[in-house]
Order: sequence, then structure tokens, then C-alpha cells
Amino acid sequence: RGPDRGDERQSAFPAPREASALLAPAGIPARWRVAYAIALYTGLRQGELAVLRVADVALEGGYLNVHHARDRRAENA
Repeated sequence: RGPDRGDERQSAFPAPREASALLAPAGIPARWRVAYAIALYTGLRQGELAVLRVADVALEGGYLNVHHARDRRAENA
């Protein structure tokens, strides 16, 4: 039997104020803020973000092409 998750399901996405709090601290380098924002607003996982390239972003169409992800298990084998 799995753990009790409570009566209400929690959202997988942060509320706007939670996202703002994550992106607001001045000590976070700009490149990490961008990575955090992309992760927050697209739902990409760490391995997908790690291999995302500029060519994967279609600004005109408003979409990302995610065709691959980094496999840490294969890197550490």
C-alpha cells in the first residue's frame, strides 16, 4: 500500500506567488532563473532541460521540440 496522500490532490504546478518567490531572489544567476522559469512554465524535467538547445525553441509557433533527455544512468555506467 502506498503512502496516504490526503483527501485533496495537490497541483503539480506552483501557484503564481510560489513561482514568483522562486524566481525573485537576487542571488540566483540569470541563467538559472531562465532554466527555472522554463521548467516552471513548460513542465520539462531536469534531463530534458539539460539537453534543450536554442534550436528546439520555436518562438513564432510558441512551442518547444523535446525529442531527447539526458540519461544519467547511462553516463554513470
